[in-house]
Amino acid sequence: MANLHSYLKKVLEEYGSEKNKSFGGNKFVKDIKTDVEDVIPNNLFPRDEYKIKFACGQGRWADVPWVAVFYKDLSTSAQEGYYIVYLFRADGTGVYLSLNQGYKHFKKLFKSKAKEKIEKVSKYWRAHLNFLSNKNDHGFIVDPIDLKHKKKSDLPEGYQLGNICSKFYSMDKFSSISNKELLKDLEYLKMMFTELRGLMSPNNFKYFNNKILDSVLTEDLEVRIIKKNLSISKLGEQVSIPTGLSFSETKSNPKIVKKDYIKELKRNTEQGMEAERLVLNLEIERAKRDSKLQQNVDDIQHVALNEGDGLGYDIKSIYFDEVTNEVKPLYIEVKSTIGGINSPFYLSANEKRVAKEKGKEYSIYRLFRRDDVNFDYYVINDPYEKLEYEPIQYRVIPKSDDT
Repeated sequence: MANLHSYLKKVLEEYGSEKNKSFGGNKFVKDIKTDVEDVIPNNLFPRDEYKIKFACGQGRWADVPWVAVFYKDLSTSAQEGYYIVYLFRADGTGVYLSLNQGYKHFKKLFKSKAKEKIEKVSKYWRAHLNFLSNKNDHGFIVDPIDLKHKKKSDLPEGYQLGNICSKFYSMDKFSSISNKELLKDLEYLKMMFTELRGLMSPNNFKYFNNKILDSVLTEDLEVRIIKKNLSISKLGEQVSIPTGLSFSETKSNPKIVKKDYIKELKRNTEQGMEAERLVLNLEIERAKRDSKLQQNVDDIQHVALNEGDGLGYDIKSIYFDEVTNEVKPLYIEVKSTIGGINSPFYLSANEKRVAKEKGKEYSIYRLFRRDDVNFDYYVINDPYEKLEYEPIQYRVIPKSDDT
């Protein structure tokens, strides 16, 4: 069975010569369309949520073939919405892994201003995605992509304009790239894509794009991009768990406060995603330095992104059990607030239940801001019996009518 590396290499090496043959009934096209389901792992992109597609033209050969990953609830077409895509250069010199958006949607709505509009939306995401910076470890950049197409065509031009960020794999160096590296890059871009979807509220790209275009200044985005790349958040020092804390007494004089819930959700999502990314990197580096864990680094997963928030933890890491001499899973819940070290944090009923169930295999990483750049943190291992709990919400249903 082909893997992702051999699949991409096959397209790079053979597509140019296959274009000289008849398109209809072409065996190469048939095989490539069939194999794509096998080379994109189902555990990374479950098929009940994602659609995988290879395209190389309709009725005739396209200059730029592609393999796309669509999130079904967002878009299933390269003409609109956001998606992950491998874009093969027309001359076969390489392939881009791109976070992209459908240009035809902009062209239909804005005609001659489509380029200006789609570039503004791309800038918005470059300014707001925490997984995207000029210092990300996986080498994704925001430079324009060049698909080397000779004929002037809306399709390749649209892919180039729709690019939010990308990573380029040169054919000259492709043999030195491992399948493992390709999958790690794909997983990282999925994290970025998931962050994008989390920041997009409501989950409707047409509504959200219009909101960006109508209410966000391009100049503000450019300033934010510069500031973001100059001050990437870092994980600072691990500190001792604070002691002697108590819940503050709340006075019975409530104030009515008007909140912008969309803005608050967006801010909390951004910080939470940023904190999880920092802890994920910390755990990977910890395992790499430990000779007992090095062989199992790939088991560390950002499950909150890959499987959602319902598991009761954000990261599935590893630790070495000295009693059994085994590598075992470590389930990590990441908590971050804009408050300081003494601020309470929130635990869901499900997280509390999982903490009790997992016992010593469960840890809470509590991050708090030291300054605009750094998070400091403390770790509570086996936290269930080590926390004070204060119930602050009720789940309710209407009472039955007794009459």
